[in-house]
Amino acid sequence: PVRAEEAAAPATEAAAPVAPVKSGPSNEDQTRLDEAKRAAAPGKEERLRASLEAIAKVDQSNIGGKINEKPSSAPVTSRKVKKQSIIDVEKQEKKAAKASASAATSSMAAPPVGQLIAYKNKVIISPSDMLDEDELSLARTNMPLLALIFATPISIFLFFYVFGSLNII
Repeated sequence: PVRAEEAAAPATEAAAPVAPVKSGPSNEDQTRLDEAKRAAAPGKEERLRASLEAIAKVDQSNIGGKINEKPSSAPVTSRKVKKQSIIDVEKQEKKAAKASASAATSSMAAPPVGQLIAYKNKVIISPSDMLDEDELSLARTNMPLLALIFATPISIFLFFYVFGSLNII
């Protein structure tokens, strides 16, 4: 029995050879392109000069900023601008409320003792404030271990006493 692949093979060998298809630039063309790109790229001195010019263009009047201001490398977006404007409005409202409250402090009643005021009576316990096991003293009292040390010989004695008297052991 002859397979179909074997029967078709002699016919394809007799056909004219097919030229290889180029899928992209050859290695020599690629290396020439890479060398041209490297030659056209700016040198170290040019890049340094450009960065120094960019630094010189920056406004030097606000260097250092505020003491408590966090440095931000993120660009200012419309969301940040809106948030900042909302914060500014809230600050102005608080100042106005404080000014009016100072005039009428005697008329305002203090909240009763024990009443929960929103966001005022909240106690946050941070696990980082607690001592780790390796930071605790080895001389501290360990009541479960003390109970185990005293109970172990007693329990062994009672085990053998009971099971020995019953002739199980």
